[in-house]
Amino acid sequence: MSVDVRATLSEVARTPIHPDAVARVSARIAGALGITVIGLTGLLLLRVDLLLKFDTFLTANKWYREFPVLSNLAHFLDNAGQRGLMTPLLLFFAAYAAYRVRSWRPIIIASFGLLAINFVVGTMKYVTARPSPRLGPAPLLDHTVIGSVGLFPSGHAANAVLIWGVAVYIGRVSLGWSERTVKRGAWTVAIVTAVVCICSLFQEFHWPTDLIAGVMVGGAILGATIAADRWRPGWYEPLDKATRLAWEQRKRRASAEL
Repeated sequence: MSVDVRATLSEVARTPIHPDAVARVSARIAGALGITVIGLTGLLLLRVDLLLKFDTFLTANKWYREFPVLSNLAHFLDNAGQRGLMTPLLLFFAAYAAYRVRSWRPIIIASFGLLAINFVVGTMKYVTARPSPRLGPAPLLDHTVIGSVGLFPSGHAANAVLIWGVAVYIGRVSLGWSERTVKRGAWTVAIVTAVVCICSLFQEFHWPTDLIAGVMVGGAILGATIAADRWRPGWYEPLDKATRLAWEQRKRRASAEL
């Protein structure tokens, strides 16, 4: 008996994945990335020589001084991961999606991811106290930075993964983006993240391990955000229903006053 492999794979691809399965996979990815970040942080705190040599080797050329035009371009492109610029754009997109589907779900998803990324990255930066490649040595807990916000992990790299990734996820679950559009969105997330990391490394805003950890932190929180949303399907429906009832009551009162 012959089997049409291509037709079988196409049918499997069209079969919807159960929300619980998505939640489990996303949670496992988030956990694996989180554990890896903890391990990398521990190695840097122990001042493992190989990692420190890796960091200093890739930040020893001072290219940003030799190519000022490229430095200005890199500084501009690095804004794709800037929290102050990208956060309002994500919230605006989430609000648009919420209006389209008449649900609080997109706004809550975006808010959860943004609050989590800011808390985690901000806490790690303060605790690890790492100086800039332009100003100090590579180890964490440098005495010149203790008591202030350090650079590990990279917030720009983490934001690039989280913010652009959440936008693609909202587009899929709330706006009904096709699988083809989602794949393009995933490639966009990867390209934007790579550009942000390359520009930051060129400018020597971060050590290489800052950027690696930032990408993993962003991926971990993106996975946790998706897992939290998909763990209990329809979790947002009571809030949406209460909002609709309140809106209808307001409309009835307004009509009665007229």
